[in-house]
Order: sequence, then structure tokens, then C-alpha cells
Amino acid sequence: MGDVFVDRVRYVTAFEEALRGLRDHPAAAGSSAPPRHNVLVLYGLGGIGKSTLSRQLERRLREGELDGASADGPEQRVTCRIDLEDSSLADLETAVIAVRGTLGEVMRSCPAFDLAFAVYWRRCHPGVPLEAAIARNSSLGRLGESLSLAEQLDGTLDALLGPIPLAGVARRAAGILVGRIREHLRKDRLLAECPGFAELLDVESPADMLPFLPALLSWDLAEYRRRKSLDVVIFFDTFERVDGRRREAGGLEDRLARLVYLMPNVLFLITGRNRLTWGDGHHPAIHYSGPNYWPSLVTDPGTLPAMQHRLSGLEEDYADTYLRLRLTRDGEPAIPAPLRRRIVDAAGGVPLYLELSAEYFDQLSAEGRVPAVEQFGGTFAEMVIRVMRDLSAQERALLRAASLAERFDADVLRAAVPSVADAVVRRFLERPLVQSDSSRWLTHTVDEYVRNAVRLHDGNTDDAWSEEEWRGAAERVLEHLRDRLRGGVRNPTSTDRSELGEGFTTAGLLTLNTSRVPDWLYDLAYGVDLCGLGAVLTGTRNWPVQSGSHPAGALALTCQGMAARSAGDRTAALSLTEAALAHPGLGPYQRLFISHRLAKTLEEFGRYAEAERLTAEVAAEPGPLRENAEKDLAWIQWLRGDGRRLQTWALPHCDSPLGFRRAQSQDLLGQFSFLQGDFAAAERYLRKVADDAELAAAGMSRDTSYRHLGMVLSLARPLDAETVLEHAHEVNQDVGTPVGVAQTLIWRAAARTGREPAAEVLTLLTNGEEMLARSGGGADRWMVLTVKLFLAAVEGTDAEVLAAGQELISHVEEQDCHPGLGEIAQRWLEVRGLDAAVPRREFWTDRDRSLAAWEKVLTDRRGLRAATSDG
Repeated sequence: MGDVFVDRVRYVTAFEEALRGLRDHPAAAGSSAPPRHNVLVLYGLGGIGKSTLSRQLERRLREGELDGASADGPEQRVTCRIDLEDSSLADLETAVIAVRGTLGEVMRSCPAFDLAFAVYWRRCHPGVPLEAAIARNSSLGRLGESLSLAEQLDGTLDALLGPIPLAGVARRAAGILVGRIREHLRKDRLLAECPGFAELLDVESPADMLPFLPALLSWDLAEYRRRKSLDVVIFFDTFERVDGRRREAGGLEDRLARLVYLMPNVLFLITGRNRLTWGDGHHPAIHYSGPNYWPSLVTDPGTLPAMQHRLSGLEEDYADTYLRLRLTRDGEPAIPAPLRRRIVDAAGGVPLYLELSAEYFDQLSAEGRVPAVEQFGGTFAEMVIRVMRDLSAQERALLRAASLAERFDADVLRAAVPSVADAVVRRFLERPLVQSDSSRWLTHTVDEYVRNAVRLHDGNTDDAWSEEEWRGAAERVLEHLRDRLRGGVRNPTSTDRSELGEGFTTAGLLTLNTSRVPDWLYDLAYGVDLCGLGAVLTGTRNWPVQSGSHPAGALALTCQGMAARSAGDRTAALSLTEAALAHPGLGPYQRLFISHRLAKTLEEFGRYAEAERLTAEVAAEPGPLRENAEKDLAWIQWLRGDGRRLQTWALPHCDSPLGFRRAQSQDLLGQFSFLQGDFAAAERYLRKVADDAELAAAGMSRDTSYRHLGMVLSLARPLDAETVLEHAHEVNQDVGTPVGVAQTLIWRAAARTGREPAAEVLTLLTNGEEMLARSGGGADRWMVLTVKLFLAAVEGTDAEVLAAGQELISHVEEQDCHPGLGEIAQRWLEVRGLDAAVPRREFWTDRDRSLAAWEKVLTDRRGLRAATSDG
């Protein structure tokens, strides 16, 4: 809305006072004790000028124009702007990186944060360079390029820890890194005094580590301020995209509230449509909530300075000043005083109305017409209609196209209205009512109120679009976006995160202008899920389709189900995906896609028969889902006892080029050979997977490959298993995979059975069992029960062996999975002279040979146990 900035004196004053308050009464960095006074909220209706005010405050702060910014103000000032409308920025990790990058303007090193973040990054994103992740997020990419953030972090590590040599897994693996940091702590007294730093290194899960990293950044900032004065302000814009969602513990609003709370020496300016309710009372979904934490955010803060301000319209004098400065001719106001008076009376102080009126005046003048007083005033909708009527027919069509979705660019407009000349498109994009942001994938937008008015009142124009024309334009834009987003469908992990998130949201909302949802949008949603953009998927809750029959409702439910599954909420994932499948109007491919997602969730619940039925339906249909469904069907049928399909699917892929299919097929065949008792073949397959995984291009992660190899060796060659399982344990800790860590403990117990005291082995097994239960790895309980029986059969009494055997047999029958384990248990009981009735199942390729191999595992270990006892 132009560059004119008038009025808003009291809001500027509130901003200056909030800054002075933090300077004069700095909160103790690292302290978790309430209260907090470091957030200023400016809220109000759309079009009232919140974002404009926020940007002007940022500019004035950085340029030293605010009261006290020069004489008694800080030596340095840095700011960071995070527009939460940009889905690629709407997560805590990205926000933390952005804030650290901002501080990097003046603080080359943030020792506590940089060290802990290095551990977090290697656990959460093993093998992924930070600079590559920044480059894939265009919004962060510009920040990273200007501040050399990755180089700064590496510089801190090298300066404090020195060079870290190559070691097994990867350079600077998290386990090695933690060890070097602990060594450094013994020499660095200052860093050792950082509250919570040492404890945070012990947190295994990166998801649990991330919310506390801002506290370390706050501590680093406090240490820097001992030497130089510095103002730091973080601007959160469009906050209604956060507090307009359903609140959830651990959700985005909860995490951003933690960020603000744990950085009490940073001022956060939040602009949005809603008043912030963090201080109103405790909310179970917001950890830091209630008046004790945020006393300045309550409705009546008493003697405390108010930190929430509702933006009202411009006062009449300032509104007139805005119009006088907005358009000038030879240094004088272009809009005559009587006409300005009429506009101000009608505007009610809304800057957007003033801007539209100024643009309309400029438009009339440029055409050689003399604007008349009666052409102005009236409602906002009437003003929009006037502007539309006086645009050329081609620009009017472009304004309609711009109203189809939240964001657009020149190519989107050309797709919507292909007959319009390029010169007209360029002229339209230069109009003041079109806002631009070069940092976004789709670079332009028109205010929401203008978009809504265009859609509602287009019928008042002479060449109004029919419903068919609106629908046709939307469908052409969808086809255009399909072509532009083709890479995100085919190879999402190599696509810019901003492009994925913004492209999916724009395309999804465009479907509301049509009567159908294209199939490729489901594939794109899957890519968004693979890239961890959960905020984009959960944002579909805000689509106006939740209770209707529009087919976009099924897409929204599917997205929410995928996000819930990725977040570990299997119950929500199941109910949402079932609701999506029951939604009316699904196309054949969409039904198959949702069925496949539902089958994956059912499998995690142990509902194998239902999962097999749905997966078989998907695998039977030709199309892009077929290959994955065939693999999944082979896996489920193997779990239930039939490995023939698994071999048929996997064997041809073993000689494929290095990549996902080869690694996946070898891993499946390794696990298949293991339960068949062919331990040599299992080791061969799984060693290939582990070797390929070290090349970082195999498509199978090191954490998975090494723990599966360790599983085989733990029974067949226990001495060799120790090295592999120690390696697997470290890798799974680095990645932050509790289920994987639990499995390494379980199989280490198997490897040590008969070689170390039974009590110590049982403690190791129990630790693995408890971690598995805490981590939701119930589908892997067969591992615990198998090793428990193995330990009892080697060391225990007949009663203990019989009890452990019956427990494993019962589990296999109840879960309808791995039926061969029942016969293995029966054979092990027979070795001890005990009996158990187990029905025969079609599981074995060679029953006698396989059971003989499993019997040998037990007799060999019992012999080792006897030799150890004799020794």
C-alpha cells in the first residue's frame, strides 16, 4: 500500500517502550521462572495496516530512527521477519535457524547454541549438510547465503573442539560429537555454567531437544551483551495462520510460545487479526500459558504496561495526510481537498480503502478524465467495483484471475487468461493494489478483502465472468501448477520446500473453484509429507470444506491423516483416513491412494488381514501406486506367513543400480532368510545393504541396515555381533530413533546370552523392552519374546522355559504374524525336553532344514554356556 506512513504514534511509542523495558530490566537468560514481558502484540482487522506498520517499525529500528536509538540506544540492532503465511517458515526448526542466522549478523559464534544444535542436526538429519537444507528452503536460502550460517556453525565447532576425525558412521557423528563436547566442558568453565546445556546433550530424541535450543541462544546473547549493547527484535507477521488453528500440545502455537518464553531478552512483535490469549488462563495445549507467565498480555494488566494493542483506523487528520502525501503534482497534493474529505469520511480510517481510492483517482487522471466527487465514497465493495469498472477489460480479467487464490505470479495470470498480452500483465503487476514479495515462490498477492469483494460483486460489471468462466480459469491454473510442480511429485525431497508447501496450498484452494480434485494433488501431498511439512498438511483444517461434500474435503482429511501418522498419532491417523475413504465423490485413483494410506496405518495397529485386503486391491490396479503396493503386499503376506510374493518381488531388484529399490529388496530378503534359518544368506544380503548405506545414496538408512545385520549376527555369530550392534546403537542414538535403540539393546542381550551373567543379560533385555513400549514399537514385541525364550532356554529352569515359550506362541497366534516363530519355540522347548502344541503353517521353504538351523543356534549357545561355566 505505497510507502506513505502516517499516524500510528501510540503504537510506535508502545514499541519504543517495550524495547526500553527489555534494556532497563533484562530478564535472566536461561531462567525458566515467570513472568515474561518480551512480546508486543498488534492486532486488528484485515486491511487495517498491521503488516505495513510492522515493516515500518522494523525499518525505523534498523536505521536508528526510533526514540533513543542513537544517543542512549544500543550499539547494534538486528531484526528477523518471519511471515507465517509462508508455509516453509511455519515450523519451529526453521524459526530457530532463522533467529540464529539473524544473530549471525553481529555474533559470529553462539557457543552453547552452536554446539547443541550441531548434535541436534546430526541426530535429526544424519548425513544432510545444513547448507543443503537451507538451499532447499528458498526463504531460508537467502538468509543463509547472506549470513554464511553453516560456515559460522562449523567455525564454532572447529574453534572449540578442533578437527574431529572420520569415524565409522560419518564425520562428526552425534555420538562422537557429544563426547568431544563433554571433554571441552571440563575446560570451559563459562560454557559449563550455561543452564541446561549439559543436560540437553543427554536428550536422545531430537524432537524433544529442539524446543529447548532457544534457551541456549538466549544465554549466548546475554553473554555477548556483556561486551556490546544489542537490540534484537523478531517480527512474527500473519499470526492468525497459527492461532486460527486447533490448539494441540506440541503444535506450532505451543512451540512458538516456548520460543518466545525461552528468549526473554529478545523482543517479539506479533501482528495478526486476533488478540493473543496466552495470558488469559492456562490452556493444556500451551505449556507456557496463564497470567503468571504473561501478566502483560491479560485484558487489564493493571500497573504493568499494556503489551496488546488493537489497531484502529487512521484518525481523520492522519487519513487526510495519507491522501495528501500519497499522490502529488509539482509538490502539491493531487487529490483536491473536497474529494479527500469525501474519501476520509467513507474510509473509516481503513488504509486499504484510502489506497484503493488513491489508485482509482490516479487511474482516472491517467486516462485524461477529471475525477468528480460523486465518483468516490460509498462502501468498500462499491469502491472495488468502481476500480474494476475503470480497468481495461484485460486488466479486469487479470484482477479476477488474481482473486482465484491467495498468491500468484505473471505465469499464473497468463495461464488463467491466456489471451492477455504480456505488456498488460506487467502493467497490472505494477499497480499499487498488487503486493509483491520476491522471497516467495508465487511472488504476488492481492489483499483478501479485495479478493472477496471481486468474487462477490463481479456481477456488477458489464463483462462479469460466468461460473463456467471462473471454473475454466481455475482449471487452467491447476494445469499450469501441475506442470510447474512436476518435480515435487516425482522427486519431492529434491524440491524447494517453499515451492512444495506454497504450491500445494495454492493448488488445493484452487480446487474449491472447480468441481473436482486432480489426482496429482494426492501425489503432491505425499511429497509434502515426505519432506516433513506437517504444518502444510494440518493447514487443510482451515479449508472451508470440512463438513461439505466437495471432493477437496477428502483431500484435506487425507492430508490430516498423513500428518497425524507422521507425528505418531496413529489413532487420529486411522479415524481421519477412514473418514477420507468414506467421503463422497472420490475418483478411482483417489480411492486407491487413500486405501493405501489406510492399509499402512492398519498394519501399524497389527490389523494385518484388513491391511492385506486393502493393499491387494491397490496392487491389482495398474498405475503409479502399483509397485509400492506390491512391495507392501509382499511384506504383509510375509508377516502372516507366506513369503513367496516377497521373494518374487524382491529378487529381481537385487541387481538394480544403487538406490532405494535395491536396498529395500536386499533388506527384505535378509529378514526373510533370517527367519528361515539361513543365517549365511541373511548376513550376505544385509551386509550389502549396510555397505551401500555407507555410500549415502542407497535409499536405506544406516540406522535400519546395521540393526538388522546385528539381529542376524546376535544369534549366528555373537562375537561379531557386538561390534555391529555397538555401531547400530550409536547410529540410532544419533538419528534419535528410540525404537531402533530399543532393538539394538534387545539383540545385544541375545548376543550376550550364555556369555555373560544371566542377570546382566536380563537387565539389558528389560531396558530394551521398556524403551520399545515407551516408543510405540509394539509391532516388534516378537523380538523381545524371542530373546526372552532364548535366554530362558540357555540359562533358565524348565518352568521358565515353558512360560517363555507359551508367551511367544500365544503372541504369534494372537497377532497373526511370523507364524514360524511358533514352531521355532516348539523346537527350542523340545531341546529342553518340553512339549508344546503348535499348528503347522505354510511358512517354510524347507521346514526340516530351517528348524534344524534354529535348533543348532540354541544347542551351540548352550554348549558355549557350559564351556564358560567349566572355565
